[in-house]
Amino acid sequence: MSRLKKVSVFGTLCWYFSLFCKKLLNFVTMHRLLTRVINRVLLCGPLKPAMGIEAEIHTQGQRRMVSV
Repeated sequence: MSRLKKVSVFGTLCWYFSLFCKKLLNFVTMHRLLTRVINRVLLCGPLKPAMGIEAEIHTQGQRRMVSV
């Protein structure tokens, strides 16, 4: 004969709450990881063409010495 355990409503709610917390923790962890990866990819990307053109314009000008 097998013994059947009576599970209370509170125990069942606690079990579902613990599952919810685990899922939420996994979601938060994955969100944080994806955010870090995306930020690193975006920050390490090549320079925009406008930035390169502006740098060329400023280096082409004449240099002047200003004394105070």
